[in-house]
Amino acid sequence: MDQSFPRPDYSGEQPRTELQKRVDGGESQRTILTELYGRWQGPLYRFVRKLVRNTRDAEDVVQEVFLKMNASFDSMIAREPVEAWILTVARHEVVNLYRKWGKTPLPAELETLEQDLSGHDWSYGSLPRDVEAEAERWVDRVGLVAAHLRVLVARGSISSTQLADYWREVAEGMTQQELAELGGVHQSRISQRKSGLVKEIRTALYLCIILGVVRPPYREAEIREHLDRFDVAFSLTEPDRVLLRRAGSAVRGGSDGQPVLTREDARAAIQDSSAGRVVPLEELHDSESVYAAAIPNPAPHCIATPCAVHTASPA
Repeated sequence: MDQSFPRPDYSGEQPRTELQKRVDGGESQRTILTELYGRWQGPLYRFVRKLVRNTRDAEDVVQEVFLKMNASFDSMIAREPVEAWILTVARHEVVNLYRKWGKTPLPAELETLEQDLSGHDWSYGSLPRDVEAEAERWVDRVGLVAAHLRVLVARGSISSTQLADYWREVAEGMTQQELAELGGVHQSRISQRKSGLVKEIRTALYLCIILGVVRPPYREAEIREHLDRFDVAFSLTEPDRVLLRRAGSAVRGGSDGQPVLTREDARAAIQDSSAGRVVPLEELHDSESVYAAAIPNPAPHCIATPCAVHTASPA
């Protein structure tokens, strides 16, 4: 495989990262790598497995990433957050694997990895031809979520069938009953598809626009980076992710067309009847803070009472 890997920027004086400070303080490379391997083995494998043909290929890619983490240790720890370096290496390794296969097309998210996609033509690959043909009209109708939808399809978060249903409902005004008849399925199945898609869209808007720093023209590379970081950042625990997903499902459109999550909606969404207690907004606030640090976002959203660090939600 190609041995290229991302290198830090030495064009100016750079502050020492946390990992560099640990090395300066006497921690060994082996200790830090062992810690990173333990945290990343599972998340990195799940990330890569979505992009390759089988488990053997996924294991090979992860092994290559770990080898480069060792061989390029100084370059890696010069990046902060280190997740960005690791994800970039993983993507490079997957691209190299696809090139090795020859004619196998790259997944959409890898094909456009280094590009600014805001001005590129739309292409949906496996989507029905009528969706591709009417893409521009569709984008005009759902402009805010268009790029997020493409990324969700590329990542496997929603299916092309779900997206086709959504497009027909939005752009053609088809009812769920008509969609069910067209697809030869029960109407309840269409409702399930729509519910899952809407939840994924709302969560993506929450993570990328409300909690992140993605702004018009909604470049897909930025959206992918935010969603990838959410999946694999070792600073986020599973309870953090659960809270953020629940909160994201309550996002709605604001009067200015931007996604909004009010404190009241967030409070209701994060409750878990099985927990036997009321989940306070402060717990969601803590999870938002961890995510903001993982992105990183210098001006994070704040769902709880405004604090000295965070900006209050405009809701």
